[in-house]
Amino acid sequence: MSVEQLLKKLLAELEVNNKELRASRDEYQKEKEALQQQVDALQSEVDALKNSNNELRAREIKESGREQYELLFQNLSIPFAHARIIQDEDGRPVDWEYIEVNPAHQQITGRKPEDVVGKRISEVAPNLLKEPMNWLTILNRVAETRQPKQVTAYIETFQRHMILNVFSPAKGEIAVTFLDQTESVLAGTRLNLALEMEKIRLKCAISHSYRLFQSGLDG
Repeated sequence: MSVEQLLKKLLAELEVNNKELRASRDEYQKEKEALQQQVDALQSEVDALKNSNNELRAREIKESGREQYELLFQNLSIPFAHARIIQDEDGRPVDWEYIEVNPAHQQITGRKPEDVVGKRISEVAPNLLKEPMNWLTILNRVAETRQPKQVTAYIETFQRHMILNVFSPAKGEIAVTFLDQTESVLAGTRLNLALEMEKIRLKCAISHSYRLFQSGLDG
């Protein structure tokens, strides 16, 4: 075999080897891409599972927090009300609508929460809007400015002396806690009345004793 023939044979074998190598490389690349697709798919499933678990955990925490809030809310001994201020077209407050009240709120209105929530004050206690104390203006100011306010007043509609702590959880809304001071005020009034009666009794006794003394001198 001549050198030229030998060289051609070697080149032919080299070409075959190159083709086989390229085929192997292409096959390897395909397998690599397929494997990467499987890895990506698996990672997507893992991420989805993580998101699902996170959402489930977040939902559990939220539900647990809500249950705790409801438990505290339902057992809160202080009357509480959450309402939305209703304004007319000119932005003037005309009413408010109850969003939520706790069971203790019944101590004030005499009405159960289910008979108050979703209703307006003009339906629940219309006379409140006619009192000298302009409650709509006071509550609307808190709802607009978001500045808390404490109000001490006698509420004629409910015949109670109250301390109201008002704040705004969101613009246009108000939340109020009520502290009933009626018994304390009445006790103070009774005490003052008793003191005044005692003063009158003492004055009468002193006057009577003085008259007796004067009669003794005259006699």
